[in-house]
Amino acid sequence: MSVFRNANGQKWTARFRWRTGGKQYSISKTFSTKADAEEWELSKKIDHLQGVDKKLTRFLWLSYKYFDTYKKDYLRKTTRDQWEYVRSKFEGFFGDDRTVQSIKLDDYQSFLNSLNSELTHKTMLTIHRTLSQVFSYAVQSGYINRNPADMARVGGKKNREVTYLSISQIKQVLDFCRHHHFPAREGKQVQVGTPILIEAAILSGCRLGELAGLTWDYVDTENSIFHIRRQLDTHNHRKPEFKDLKTENSTRDVPVPHYLIEDMKKLHSDGDELIFYTQRNLPVSTSSASRYTHRLLDKLKIDAENFHFHSFRHSHVALLLANGVDIYAISKRLGHNNIRTTMEIYSYLMDEKKEEENKKILSVLNNLGKQTDH
Repeated sequence: MSVFRNANGQKWTARFRWRTGGKQYSISKTFSTKADAEEWELSKKIDHLQGVDKKLTRFLWLSYKYFDTYKKDYLRKTTRDQWEYVRSKFEGFFGDDRTVQSIKLDDYQSFLNSLNSELTHKTMLTIHRTLSQVFSYAVQSGYINRNPADMARVGGKKNREVTYLSISQIKQVLDFCRHHHFPAREGKQVQVGTPILIEAAILSGCRLGELAGLTWDYVDTENSIFHIRRQLDTHNHRKPEFKDLKTENSTRDVPVPHYLIEDMKKLHSDGDELIFYTQRNLPVSTSSASRYTHRLLDKLKIDAENFHFHSFRHSHVALLLANGVDIYAISKRLGHNNIRTTMEIYSYLMDEKKEEENKKILSVLNNLGKQTDH
């Protein structure tokens, strides 16, 4: 008997037994009512059956299992925290005991719809992609037959509109960074590093932290290659503090023009640990990079609403696409997990590229028609 009244007749005790590795274990707890004791016993049975009885397996349990097995050891802390945030949103809507099999297409879409007025589209995409991974794992592991996230529509509040630079404006910025006379660093005989940092962003497509954390032992000067293996914490502007890259795929080698390497060499001063420093000899921070970007655009009389340093990564992609570079190669260069991520982030550029390609297609077909006319 697993639920029974105590000898004094005042309390109820629930006992749960299970076997593991041929040994029997048990746990018990006392309650004021029989109903509470039975509920506790049932919850223990369900907990013990997680992953064994597929019909009783909770989505959150499966989420933790997938995360602990395939994700935890390969993600930096901020991304691990992101998974916790996504779980909290799921639990807030579905509760903590919703089984993976009970979540249908309409249920999942209703969950996303409930967040539309609260979160930005970018955050909604993060939630959707994270949960979709768990559902895919559930399919592959035989818990469900189809992924309820496959047909979902992702909404959310509109992200801030950013006015990106045209190709001619990108070239204008690049020329300014390379050839304008900039002030020297305090007490040094070399110029401030921020303009060349922007040049490096345009020519490499690397993230701010990846560039700000570059040291010469991570640069192949002979073959002009950045070895991206770590990044600088750009929120700490007093001293260099390195941390892991955004994802495992962020570890990569990025070939750059030789003239960029030569421009970077001009920044070196005795005692430097990093390559890029501000005028006050501090590591580049998010705020200092953003501030300098705005000043530079103002000086060049370029009106680009909400443009910030990370937008130079978009400029890099725009340059490559405009010159016919394959999107797959661009995705690898940027350090994205897959080409789908690249295409979603830079969809506006892909649309522009599509229009250009359509014009080429029509030109080819029209010429073919002229050749076949007799």
